Amino acid sequence: MDDITLSELLDYCSDRDSAKHQRAWQVFMKRYKQVIYFNVTKRCKEWNIARLDLQFSEVVNDVVGSVINILCEEDFRTLKKFRNRENEKQFRWYLVTICHHASGRYMKKYLQRYIAVDPADLNAEGEMANDTLGQIYESVVETIRSSTRKGSANLERDINLFLLTVWSGFDKDMILKMPVYKGSVTPKMIDNAVFRMREVLRQTGLQ
Repeated sequence: MDDITLSELLDYCSDRDSAKHQRAWQVFMKRYKQVIYFNVTKRCKEWNIARLDLQFSEVVNDVVGSVINILCEEDFRTLKKFRNRENEKQFRWYLVTICHHASGRYMKKYLQRYIAVDPADLNAEGEMANDTLGQIYESVVETIRSSTRKGSANLERDINLFLLTVWSGFDKDMILKMPVYKGSVTPKMIDNAVFRMREVLRQTGLQ
């Protein structure tokens, strides 16, 4: 059975009632395990979250499990959706795309726990290193920039006001006294900036 075509393999894998179903999945994992693990590992490393270093292999295994679930859920809908069933190269790229999406969702859920938490509390408890906090800052800023319409007025100012208020614990009076903002922003503008940035993060699943 190891030499069956891609089309046959996908048929057997997506047919729970087939006598060859279980064996087909063994063949599937033999063929594509390396592709899945390589791309999940690569994508997770690209997020560069230092806090994950000690449990990185567990994270990769979790994401790989998520990839398999995606392939199997809703009566193998994702497998059945692949149309070019004789094109091995195209199917591998299909798997790569699934791996990237699954890795991204996992990392966003991982970061989500920290975005709504006061960083001062985390630092006080020794729970988050400064370099990790810095990486999360960068992830938040990148997410806001990529999810906001290009050319949006005052975007960079609003990002800075959001980080100063939510992440660094500056109150409005402190911000209003800063030379860069003195006379150019109001308490209402700060509130609006924080609200807008929170909305962007909610829409992207990060808050």
